[in-house]
Amino acid sequence: MPQSPSDPPRPVSLTKVVWNDYATLLLLLFTLMLWGLGAAAFWGNLPSRSGGPVVLGPGKRAWVMALNAAITLGCGGLMARRIATFYRVVGRGDAVPGKITRVWFSRDRGRIEYFYRHQDVSYRSWNAVMKTRGTRRLRTGDAVTLVVDPRKPTRAYLTKLYTRAAA
Repeated sequence: MPQSPSDPPRPVSLTKVVWNDYATLLLLLFTLMLWGLGAAAFWGNLPSRSGGPVVLGPGKRAWVMALNAAITLGCGGLMARRIATFYRVVGRGDAVPGKITRVWFSRDRGRIEYFYRHQDVSYRSWNAVMKTRGTRRLRTGDAVTLVVDPRKPTRAYLTKLYTRAAA
């Protein structure tokens, strides 16, 4: 069912997007880990092969910080773009009924596959997700509400994984 422009957007939860979406969480964790390693190298807390700490000279410290900043900008840009897509699609996309066709997990990540119809066309799509309490509850055959990207109907997201509970 298409959402009217006058309808309020669905309440997307940034916490749920970061926690449930595999790519977003991976980008965030990579950036944090990179800064942790950069800080350890900056202050000489990384062990070297000889057993003593790695000590970086001022030139190398500046290079490490510049590299971290550049990678952070890249990862941050990708993460911001992904989060903005969730806000646009989940907040304003077309809600359609769907059916989960496969649920797969390996360690802490997984994939939820589903089938849905949008504007009389059948689609199959999937989301890479983190293994959380919410995603572990999903079962093959479950009827779910999906939100379809009107710009790209092959892209859909499970509404309940990315929205706040209605008050």
